[in-house]
Amino acid sequence: MAGLGKSRRVILPGGAWALCLPLGLATHALAADAPKPADDVVTVVDKAANDQNVFKFDYGVPASPALTLLGVDKSKVTQSNSLKPFVLALPTLASGSQSGQAAALDIAPAAYLIPKAQQTYADYAGTRKDGDQPATSGHALLYRTRTALALYNGVGDSDAAKQKASKASVGFSTSFLNSSDPLLAKFPGAAAGADSAWITCFDSIKSQIEANIPAATQAPGYTEMRALGEQIRALKSDLETATGVSDAGKAALQGKIDELTQKYAALKAAVEKAQGDAQTKGRADFAKSAAAKLLPTCMLVANRAATLGADLDFGAGGVWTGTPGKIEDLKSPATVAWVSYRRAFGVAGPKGHSYDAYKSWYDNLDQWFMAGLSARVGFDEQVSTGNKTTPQIQANTYSVWLGLERYTKIDRFALQVGEEKTEPKLAAAKTFGGTRARYLVTYDRRLNDNGLWVTASYGEANGTGALKDDKTAKVTFTFTSPDAPKILGGP
Repeated sequence: MAGLGKSRRVILPGGAWALCLPLGLATHALAADAPKPADDVVTVVDKAANDQNVFKFDYGVPASPALTLLGVDKSKVTQSNSLKPFVLALPTLASGSQSGQAAALDIAPAAYLIPKAQQTYADYAGTRKDGDQPATSGHALLYRTRTALALYNGVGDSDAAKQKASKASVGFSTSFLNSSDPLLAKFPGAAAGADSAWITCFDSIKSQIEANIPAATQAPGYTEMRALGEQIRALKSDLETATGVSDAGKAALQGKIDELTQKYAALKAAVEKAQGDAQTKGRADFAKSAAAKLLPTCMLVANRAATLGADLDFGAGGVWTGTPGKIEDLKSPATVAWVSYRRAFGVAGPKGHSYDAYKSWYDNLDQWFMAGLSARVGFDEQVSTGNKTTPQIQANTYSVWLGLERYTKIDRFALQVGEEKTEPKLAAAKTFGGTRARYLVTYDRRLNDNGLWVTASYGEANGTGALKDDKTAKVTFTFTSPDAPKILGGP
């Protein structure tokens, strides 16, 4: 499930950054000495579903609800994190001169709402205190919130079958729990007051980092520049308060100020260049140091802790439809909301308090369990029917999904169970409604030390109305270790 398993990029304020079938047991004795096939894969059962979408349980909160609701090929969407490119692209889009074009603006409100002075890790974590000033709170949640606007001008064509309505959508998504935030997530089993995995790992290498950061030094000419600035301010004060001074005297004083100002500007440019050169060299030297090579591991450790932490996400959005080929005559919006929760369990934390212990925890994690629940509800949605006469209907839709997965070095298991309902808005479209319950179970197991694996999956769907029954089953043997399903975004 992509929504529950998505990775969230979290911006560090003020700096860089951002996973039954008994068939395996029945075939174990036979497969133990099975010869390796020439193509490495043998399929013994392959029953494909009539509708492949029936067994796709992808109802988690999307990274960008606005783009998901737009329903266009993501490769056609021009995403932007700044306003200027978006504005430049908008006139062409609105004119309808290029059918099928789309554009999107996606921003993190925190970047505009949080003062620069509060864009620090302490503010982000809610731990900063300046004297009697209380610690700030809510910054992390605000940084994890994304808002977006997307536009699609559709396709205008004389052939109605080839037309695609224009669309405009808005949406937002957020993650409520700090336990899924790479900057704030703690190690499994950590005490309530423990630091985050990121800070804990960083502290273990802090002395090495500090030893490789060059000491700050003043650039040549800095002292002279400061003195010159003080002299200019004094002369300006004299000029403003001068009384009984002739116009010629004032002109001479202004001339002196202008002369010193030019000298100050030239000196400031030289100082800033020297400081920039020193900072560039310092960064380059640090990047080559052994200490710098330790930081990526701590980032991986932090991301792993966040992946294993409890996660509660929410998203919502609306989409308007309009004239094919041109964004106009937009109709009342369809609205959609998503909510998802997932949690890992059965995972131990690091076996020690050192950089090596944290790295070993990351490198050697060989089993985990995860469970999750997700729901999606849509009102007044345009739903595809597969019927040529009535290709789309307006309906309310409801979906709920439960997932469970287990991973070890020798086997992987995933169970997905869900129910969906389509409720047409008009009585004339009632035949296109219905409900459907479905499940899909997958199991992979290594059968011998030579790397032979059995991969099996089975799913059933029981529906009413337009949501038909369906079934799928597949069993293969392979000498390639299969990827873990990671339906909940496991590590």
